[in-house]
Amino acid sequence: MTTLTMKQQLKHWLSAQSWLDPALAYSLVVLLLIVLTAVLLHLVVHQGVLRILQHRAATSASLWRQAISEHQLLSRLALTAQGFILYLQAHLWLDAKGDTLQWLTAVTQLWMLLFGVLSAFSLLDTIET
Repeated sequence: MTTLTMKQQLKHWLSAQSWLDPALAYSLVVLLLIVLTAVLLHLVVHQGVLRILQHRAATSASLWRQAISEHQLLSRLALTAQGFILYLQAHLWLDAKGDTLQWLTAVTQLWMLLFGVLSAFSLLDTIET
């Protein structure tokens, strides 16, 4: 008895459905899954975790309060981490030879570069002042 991975199970289930081309259906379902995960992660991190950390930082040392509230360090680090999670999901679900993976890889790498540099500038601005 062979066990199928989640990717193989999803492809098998979509090929059993006859309402759409299996390759196109798989790409659409995976993109929808990635987008839903990204939105859910964004809401949890930005509406929950970052608010708690910002509230706690308001009562702590002035250097961290300044980094978090004025220079948005945690928000930018969270966005960098979200880009990395999107990158991992794309490589987990999408075929290595597909155009969708190449496109998503380029977008997520630019995303991580942008917010990584912004995080570094936030940290440097905090240290400078």
